[in-house]
Amino acid sequence: MRITAKSLHGIGAEDREKAITTVFVQTGSKPAEDLPSVPLLKGFLKTDRQKVIAAALSAPDEVMRALALPPGVPAQRVRALRQAFQKVLEDAQLKEMTKKSGDELSPSPGEHVEELVRKVITDTPKESIAEIKRLFGG
Repeated sequence: MRITAKSLHGIGAEDREKAITTVFVQTGSKPAEDLPSVPLLKGFLKTDRQKVIAAALSAPDEVMRALALPPGVPAQRVRALRQAFQKVLEDAQLKEMTKKSGDELSPSPGEHVEELVRKVITDTPKESIAEIKRLFGG
């Protein structure tokens, strides 16, 4: 939303008074670079149940366009691919093209994505999954 609707909430704009929405909370484990003063949802949660459900719902924010490999890929190959991908992300031309397009480049390291997915899969109780499904009409 931040990329496609910047004018709605004035992110990055010099004149934020023209914004027609206000971003009052954000999901994920850390604030977006362009929203440093907007609090994280997790700061408002009190119960373990709330935290588990919010973690499961927030996980996609951190792995939006994740690249995945099937189970059983040798660890050495995974490391090599992660290193190669990191080198691409550090490319000056890619960074410049991203800046010109108004898009953002905020990748999560593969180790973090792997840990997050494993945690959501293994630590989300069945009752919480049922609650999430109920909340979304499933």
